[in-house]
Amino acid sequence: MAQFSPSADRITQTVSVAEAVKIAGSVPAAARRAEDLGEADSGMRLESMALHIGLSAAQKTELDALLEAQQNPQSAQYHQWLTQEEYGARFGLTAADLSKVTDGWKRRASR
Repeated sequence: MAQFSPSADRITQTVSVAEAVKIAGSVPAAARRAEDLGEADSGMRLESMALHIGLSAAQKTELDALLEAQQNPQSAQYHQWLTQEEYGARFGLTAADLSKVTDGWKRRASR
């Protein structure tokens, strides 16, 4: 299989919860129709949260090329599927990026 470069850092600055913004259209329709009960208690523990961090332009290009090669019988990468670990190493967040995201929320929680 061809060699690849590990993921590069994508998050270029410290994540600040104070600078969080509401994204228009991100509230599900069922929640928009629900009665607004006001601000949640600051001590309320959230069991989960989804955060989507997309691929960089370079990663998207690399992934598109990989998928094309995996489907091409003439390619050395034909049907050479990646494991979850390989995919994560190649296209996932770096440890530095993950730290920037989690550290911002940890600082908020410790207040």
